[in-house]
Amino acid sequence: PELGVDANRAAIEAAYRLLNAKLPSDRELGATTVNIGVLRGGIAGNVVSPSASLQVLARTVSDHGPLLDTIRTIVGDTAEVDVAYNVPVARMMNLPGFSSRVAAFCTDIPNFAPLGAECLLFGPGSIHVAHTQREHISEADVVEAYHGYLRIFDLLNERLKTSAAHA
Repeated sequence: PELGVDANRAAIEAAYRLLNAKLPSDRELGATTVNIGVLRGGIAGNVVSPSASLQVLARTVSDHGPLLDTIRTIVGDTAEVDVAYNVPVARMMNLPGFSSRVAAFCTDIPNFAPLGAECLLFGPGSIHVAHTQREHISEADVVEAYHGYLRIFDLLNERLKTSAAHA
C-alpha cells in the first residue's frame, strides 16, 4: 500500500469532503443536496485499488458554477469531474387548495423553461416510495389524483378565462 495510491481511499475521502462541504443554499429552496448513488472501485480485498469512481447527483438551488467549483476543489487533481446531466433550478406555480413543498429531487419540468410555461408537479402516491423497491400507488391514490387533476383543470381553466377577459 505504501508504494501506490489507493483509489478507493481517495474516492471515500473525496466523498466525505463533499458530503461535509459548505454548498450553496437558497432562502426558499433550502440547501443543495448531494446523493452519492454509486461507488465503484477495487478488484480484491488484498489489492490496493487501482481505480475508483463515484456517481453523484446534486440537487442545486442556484447557478451550477459555484457547486462545480467546490466539487473540483474537493477532488483536486486526484479525479476527473464529468457533468452528465445539468438541469436548472425549477420554481413551480402553486394553486389554491393544494399543499406544496420544496422537494430535493430532479424533474423534467426545467426542460419546459424555453416555452415560458408555468409548471406544476402533481401525481398520485408518495414521493417517499417513488423510485424505490417499494414503489407503489394504491387505488385510493389514483382516485384522489383523478379528483385533483379535475380541480387543477378547473382552476387553470378559470385562470385562462380571467386572463382572456382582461386582455
